[in-house]
Amino acid sequence: MSRWMIGNIGVDRVAELEGPLFPPAAVFPDFDPEILAQHGDDLVPAHYAPDLGLVLGTIQSYVIRTGTKTILVDTCCGNHKERPDEPPFHQLNTPYLERLAALGVRPEDVDYVLCTHLHVDHVGWNTMLDNGRWVPTFPNATYVFSQADLDYLLDLKKMGPPHAGFAVQYDDSIAPIIEARRSRMIEADQALTPELDIAFEPGHTPGHIILKARSQGEGALFIGDVIQHPFQLYRPDWNSSHCALPEMARTARRNVLEQCIREDLLMFPAHFAYPYAFRIDRREGGYALRSQAKL
Repeated sequence: MSRWMIGNIGVDRVAELEGPLFPPAAVFPDFDPEILAQHGDDLVPAHYAPDLGLVLGTIQSYVIRTGTKTILVDTCCGNHKERPDEPPFHQLNTPYLERLAALGVRPEDVDYVLCTHLHVDHVGWNTMLDNGRWVPTFPNATYVFSQADLDYLLDLKKMGPPHAGFAVQYDDSIAPIIEARRSRMIEADQALTPELDIAFEPGHTPGHIILKARSQGEGALFIGDVIQHPFQLYRPDWNSSHCALPEMARTARRNVLEQCIREDLLMFPAHFAYPYAFRIDRREGGYALRSQAKL
């Protein structure tokens, strides 16, 4: 676990899974090993394991405490979820809630759950099994979803196989929230709290949202999967195979990077490995993680 302060806002991370995840070419269709020759000093060993040929990363949530509200950003994969097409996420049984409790956060303490998008590794702990039923894990929270992402999932379900497989998370992780009347669907940029603003950066999904935090002259940006791995800093045109709208995803990536540089924001991606949050510099026509000495 790690802790940051953004002015008076406290940020903690809760990891569900971390370590070697997948071969880079399996997720980044444009992957070129030349990136390791050019930027290996930055990428190895923190973000790529050359002996395994696998990228390193994490499936994690961020807990934001403003002093009056507790916000959970993204909810990982969840326990006991049927994900046969995603073996690393299938039928997990992790101590996620115990890790949350170690931060002093009980499920009933969470005021908002914000899902940057509705992929399986960002919505899983929205719900938990209770006597064979999926119920909201955070019973007092308002769950904030993008309406565009919800519409996209429902369209996939209507299309049937093989497309419906990409929407399996709807039945166990999203529909129970809607049925319990705990959801808030948003369609435009808006404030979540006085310190936190939601903005849309579609591309990775049609309704992908990000969250900006501001306090005492300091700022941070929680970017979900707009950028999934440091490879995309050095090659910002590389999309992942999960990006629904490729050109918009490239635009969103550059928008986020430029905003982080322009406003000197601490960037919190969903899946980067240690030290998890970063400031960004320009480098050779692309971008780079600022050296840890400057963090």
